[in-house]
Amino acid sequence: MRRRTFLGTVVAAGLAGCTAPASEETPGVTTTVAGPTVVTPPEPDPEREPLQSEGSQLVTAAATDRVYALGAGGGGGDEEWLWDSFQFVSEPDADGPALVEGTLTNNGDFEHVIAFEKLSPFGGNGWFRPDGYLDVSIPGRDRNLVQLLEPTAAHDFVDGEPSFHRDGEGVWRVQEHADHDIPDYLRLAPGQTIYGQWALVASTVEDAIRVPVPGRYSTTGAEVALSIAVWDRTAPGPSEESIHAGRDVPPPPPTREDVTKRVWYHEAGPETPVFLHPETEAGTLPLRVDFTLVNHTVEQAFGLNPYNWGLYKLHDDTWYHIAPQNIPLPGGSLQPGSIARKTHTLFNGHRLGDPPGPTVTDDSYRRTVPHLGPGLYAYARDLMFEDTYRCYAALLELDGDPVAVTPATDLSIERGGDTIEAVHPEVDTSRRNHRLTVERAPEAETDERVLPEQIMTVDYATGLRNAIGLLEPGVGTVRLETPTYEVSIAGDIADRSPVILELPDGPVTIRVGIEDLWE
Repeated sequence: MRRRTFLGTVVAAGLAGCTAPASEETPGVTTTVAGPTVVTPPEPDPEREPLQSEGSQLVTAAATDRVYALGAGGGGGDEEWLWDSFQFVSEPDADGPALVEGTLTNNGDFEHVIAFEKLSPFGGNGWFRPDGYLDVSIPGRDRNLVQLLEPTAAHDFVDGEPSFHRDGEGVWRVQEHADHDIPDYLRLAPGQTIYGQWALVASTVEDAIRVPVPGRYSTTGAEVALSIAVWDRTAPGPSEESIHAGRDVPPPPPTREDVTKRVWYHEAGPETPVFLHPETEAGTLPLRVDFTLVNHTVEQAFGLNPYNWGLYKLHDDTWYHIAPQNIPLPGGSLQPGSIARKTHTLFNGHRLGDPPGPTVTDDSYRRTVPHLGPGLYAYARDLMFEDTYRCYAALLELDGDPVAVTPATDLSIERGGDTIEAVHPEVDTSRRNHRLTVERAPEAETDERVLPEQIMTVDYATGLRNAIGLLEPGVGTVRLETPTYEVSIAGDIADRSPVILELPDGPVTIRVGIEDLWE
């Protein structure tokens, strides 16, 4: 067996050891304290097949109907010089567990030394933690870690061969661990690679808990990006019933016009392989909630734009778009077994932080949505399978105070009768200005409606909010002179005018006009 090369014991100062001062317990006696160990990779095995770029990322355990999918790889930590790769090289069967091979390479131009504790599972640690989605909780465990990989004798840093046992349910478990004396640090020259091999297991023979449960798990190492997704091929969908099961609502509104299929989470079941899983389906504002797209198929999905999500509110059996206001255009994919998670913070009033502006692609800020009132909302995302876009959505019931439209800016205001003339404070310094006119139109007939949340959630173009916010009882017309950049969302409502504004005190029909003051 090839052995790695130890560079000996070292200390932080680069010495071979350190001398401890004499102690009261042993007068005049000195002791040598060994420092951390550093190792270099063994010479490459000429008989070992290199990992294939198109190596298998999926295996199925026929005895248990479980599908396992490897995810990530390519480096995911702060050390950009590291590059990792993983693949399955065998499937689980009656003769043994599935085998996973992996490599870790210094793709940089310089030699590096890195702690092995950051390189799980290469450091012999095959423990994983749940990451983002679990179908059910793990019973009987007081910690989140589960063992999924056990290093074999083919691993660069393992001595001896572990033994495995297949239980009565067809699950391979560790009977005896292999010996592995993992050093403290790894020294990698440019282009050098270490090799690992692991057996795919479910903890030890003493562990009666059948793990892992369906879900996604990630390594605990800071610098290695490896995840393992697990699902039941006969029942890939969620096993727990939604609290909204049986609720009749209109189809989810897609974020694209070419969507051909819509899938609600509350209508999904164990047979549903792709779904949008909400962390919670009801709550009181303010609320932070994760929405996770889960792909439990053997197909790769495309069209995954990280910025393309939609939040809608149901009113009179119609969905109204609330957020976001604009969508950048990057695209991505969702590998088999992978997830795409978005965390959103929802407020009944103001959100924290200052707006970055409409052209800034700060997704963390976009995912914070202010001024949401009580009611039923839908959260939606789109994916493409085989050139067909599908919409995946989940319901969210929110509780909080009703939202009223109030001005966002301190305005100069003059009132004459039932008319208010207002001026934005930046008009004098703006290169171009517009005049917004909002007037009551009680006699107008229209089916067009606007919710207060649609106006209040926009914090980078608040002209319409400022004008409508001044339309208090007794005021029939508001004219607001404001910089042009403040009127962007008013154009759509002006084109649909007259519209019914659904305020907490009751609906109000208004007309919206825009006049360019450019000279």
